[in-house]
Amino acid sequence: MKIRERVLRALDLLLDARALAALAAWPHFSLTSYRMVSALAAERIAPGTIIDVGANVGQFTVAAARIFGPQVRIHAFEPHPQCVARLRHNLAKLRNVTIYPLAVADRDGDATLHLNANHRASSLLPLAEAHRQSFPSAVEVGTVFARATTLDAVFGDLPLAPPVLLKLDVQGAEAMTLRGGVATLARVQWVVMEASFRSMYQGEAPLLDLIRAMEAMGFHFVRPVGWLCDPRTSAMLQIDALFARDEAYISPAVADSAPTASVRVS
Repeated sequence: MKIRERVLRALDLLLDARALAALAAWPHFSLTSYRMVSALAAERIAPGTIIDVGANVGQFTVAAARIFGPQVRIHAFEPHPQCVARLRHNLAKLRNVTIYPLAVADRDGDATLHLNANHRASSLLPLAEAHRQSFPSAVEVGTVFARATTLDAVFGDLPLAPPVLLKLDVQGAEAMTLRGGVATLARVQWVVMEASFRSMYQGEAPLLDLIRAMEAMGFHFVRPVGWLCDPRTSAMLQIDALFARDEAYISPAVADSAPTASVRVS
C-alpha cells in the first residue's frame, strides 16, 4: 500500500509543473502542504500574519512563506526536540519567520509530549485504538517534557498584522489549544484545523464538537483543504478544516461575479 501511495503521489507531482518548480527551489517541500496552501490562496486568502501551531519540520510554514510571499509574518510553534532542529534548518533563510520551541495548550507550564516512531504523530495526548488500527507503524517510543504555553500568553500584547490565519495541527490537542487562545481567536479571521471524524488520540474532540466550538467563537466551516484516509480501507479519517470568521468571508464564486468585491476583514 505504501508503495502504491508513493507512486500515485509521484505521478501527481509530475503532472503539476508549479509543484515541480517548488520541489526544486524551496528549502523544504511537502506536496500536502503545497496543495493546502494553494487551496487557501484559491479562497482569496492573503494573510498578513500566520500562526502555525504544530509546525513539525516546516512543511506548512515553507509553503505559506513561498506562496503568500515575504510580506506575511509567520509564527511557528513546535515542541518536538528533533523536529525543532530540522525546523530551524529548513527555515534558516526565511527572514519573516519566528520559531517557538513550545507546545501550545490551555495552560502554561511543563507538559508531557508522547513521542511517536512517526514524528508527525507525536502529541500531548496518548494514541487511541483507532489510530493504532489504521497506522500500526505509528507507535509511541517514549515521552519527554516540553514547555507549554497558550496562544493568549504569547500574543496578548503582540501586534498582529491583519488578516490573521491560524493553522492548528496538534494531533488531537486542538480543543486544548482553542481553550488557551480565546482572546487571540478574536483577532483571527481564518483557521485551518486538523479534525478527526473519530478520535485518533485519547481525549481528542471530534470534528462536530470542534465545529460547534468554532461557531460559538464566531466562525463557520467553509470546506476541507486537505484530508487523510485509512490506508487499508480508504475511509476518510481526518480533514484539514477551513473556518472563516463570519464577517470575513466572501466566496470565490461571489468574488468572481462582482469584480469590485474582495475578502473583507473587520
